[in-house]
Amino acid sequence: MVENTTTGFKYYGWIGFLCGALALGISVLHFYTGPLVKEPTLKENAIETVVSIKQKALKIFKRQESLKPKENGTLEEQAFNLDQKLDLASVILGLMALIFASIAFIRHENIRASGMAGAFGVGAILFQFLNWAIAFAAVIVIIGFTFFSLSTHNKDI
Repeated sequence: MVENTTTGFKYYGWIGFLCGALALGISVLHFYTGPLVKEPTLKENAIETVVSIKQKALKIFKRQESLKPKENGTLEEQAFNLDQKLDLASVILGLMALIFASIAFIRHENIRASGMAGAFGVGAILFQFLNWAIAFAAVIVIIGFTFFSLSTHNKDI
């Protein structure tokens, strides 16, 4: 059995606590500041698609380009944007907090530090997934109310 008085590094719980607090802070701050990267509108996407189809058709008709398939996009299209990086960073920091909390618990370090590291890590990870679950539930409720109001409206006729 490992005792708390053994020599060696004794701060895994505190490192986990800091990782978890940072992860939860990033999650909450990013949630309340909203999307940091401006997403293109539907109109911009449609215009870009039409222009690229037109350019590709002209190249094919002029025999500048063959009909061979291309790769999955350029490096810029595959790169993460800032919002995705923040979401991923908070999940990674949350997992690191859980790992450090587990190590601290196994080594019988400060139980409060390891407990809070685990709580903050789980909180940061759940915060990411609960945002999507709440949004999905809200969409389902809105669709349900719409269908309900349409069904009661047609019965009066």
